[in-house]
Amino acid sequence: MSIEFHGSDGFGFDNEAIRSVIYQIFKDFDIPVGRIVFVLMSDEELLQINTVYLKHNYYTDVITFPISLAPTLEAEIYVSRDRVAENGGNNPTEEMYRVLIHGCLHLCGYNDSTIEERALMTDLENRYLLLVPRGTIKD
Repeated sequence: MSIEFHGSDGFGFDNEAIRSVIYQIFKDFDIPVGRIVFVLMSDEELLQINTVYLKHNYYTDVITFPISLAPTLEAEIYVSRDRVAENGGNNPTEEMYRVLIHGCLHLCGYNDSTIEERALMTDLENRYLLLVPRGTIKD
C-alpha cells in the first residue's frame, strides 16, 4: 500500500499530512489501496494529457486515471501546479489539498458533471479538509 507524490518539491504542502487523509478517504469508502501516484505538472503538460487521452482541449486542475480496481486500487492522479496556484489565490496549499482530495473522490465513484454532483463533491472535500492538520495549511 503506497501513496507517492512526484513533482511536489517546492510547492509547500505536507506529503505526510495529506497522505493520512487520503488513506482515511479510502478507508471510509472501504477501498483497499495498492498504489496511488500523484504527479504534479504544468498547465501545458496536463493539457497535453487532457487532449490526448480524454479528447478535451482545455485546462483543468486534476485528471484521475484508475488503472486497476481489484484486488486493490491502483491509480495515477495528475495535477496542474499552475491551476492550483491560480485557483488557490492566497492559499495555494489548501487548494492543493482540496484538489488531491477531489482526485481521490473521483476514484471513489464521485463525479462533478452536474451542479448537484459538484455540490456533493465540495461538501466531501470540505469534510476531508478538516482532517488535514491546521499547521500544514498556510493561512
